[in-house]
Amino acid sequence: MESVFNNEEAFTLDKSSDSVVNIWARYNDIKELFPEEILKPETLTHFIYWLIAKVQLIEIVAYSDDEAYTIFETMNDRGLSLTPVDMLKGFILANITDSEKREEAAKIWKEQMLLLKTEISETAEQEFFRDWFRAKYAQTIRQSKAGAERQDFEKMAGEFHICKSLY
Repeated sequence: MESVFNNEEAFTLDKSSDSVVNIWARYNDIKELFPEEILKPETLTHFIYWLIAKVQLIEIVAYSDDEAYTIFETMNDRGLSLTPVDMLKGFILANITDSEKREEAAKIWKEQMLLLKTEISETAEQEFFRDWFRAKYAQTIRQSKAGAERQDFEKMAGEFHICKSLY
């Protein structure tokens, strides 16, 4: 945060945690997208009052990684919608008790999902897990006659939460 405040990269991004890298990237996004007019003294005061009135920053302290993942899942279950893949990642990582192994798994997950997105398509990660869950867990498939009820295969099209009960 000191580096952001002083506008200097006093740390090595490639050796920093994902959080530090994300903070630095979002700071640079704001710097790049922030209109110059707001920095004028007559405008900046109004912007600061608007910011104070409209934005709330909340610090949440977790005393363990397990608690952090539980808080993450709970808050995201009630807040902005995460993709089924994000929820699956949170569920899997929350169940890895060794913090070093969890960090390594998170790193591998990130690399593989990025590979799917860049090499195949933006929706490849969702399609991969949908197809994997179908292949592994679907027991039934909808009959091909009109009005037939959806079965496991169709229900798993994008609803990973159904699969959670199959573990």
